[in-house]
Amino acid sequence: PYEHESESYQQVASDCIWSDPASDEQESCGTIDPSTGFGESLRGGGAICFGHRAVSQFLQQHNYSYIMRAHEAHAEGVAVSKGARVFTVFSTSQDHNQGREAMAG
Repeated sequence: PYEHESESYQQVASDCIWSDPASDEQESCGTIDPSTGFGESLRGGGAICFGHRAVSQFLQQHNYSYIMRAHEAHAEGVAVSKGARVFTVFSTSQDHNQGREAMAG
């Protein structure tokens, strides 16, 4: 963080970097707030996750079709979630214990 950045600016930046799509299990067991579509991330540390409702609202509000994101390890290098509306690309196979067969996105 820089001195000139407000706390709210730093929080938004952190949320963008560390937030992940909620798993189907998280959405079905009620850990995601049904009114907002957000909940606590499995990463912990105050990170949040987003469900179908949050994705739908964000896409509609900004007139987008998809969300492209990074910074979440996947052995295949890419993952598709939330009804094929969220694409995650992970750019290294040398991280997060994904194994020797992991592919870079």
